[in-house]
Amino acid sequence: KEDLYNNRAITALLDEEKGKSNENMHPSIRDFMNAAPPEAPQYVPNTPEELVERRRMRRSDNQNLITTFGIILFCVLAAITILFKMWIFLLPLGALLFCSYLRVLQWDYGRAS
Repeated sequence: KEDLYNNRAITALLDEEKGKSNENMHPSIRDFMNAAPPEAPQYVPNTPEELVERRRMRRSDNQNLITTFGIILFCVLAAITILFKMWIFLLPLGALLFCSYLRVLQWDYGRAS
């Protein structure tokens, strides 16, 4: 580590270019100065805790989508059961409704904590 030193070559070159007039400035530096500022970057997790939180939020969103699909499927099957009087479907419908309800509870509990 004792052999390392601060390399100020780029800083010195930029300072030298800043001191020049616009006509004498290097074209790439001039283009950079005239360019529009870059857009703000999207949020990127910086710590392991932020990464875990982001993954948890995505997992919660996916579970919400699956739960919504389960409830829609339940409604369709319930309509078929009622329309065609196929009462044998009540057992799987009840199981589907119960599983969807448990997912909603899990999703709500996960968001609250």
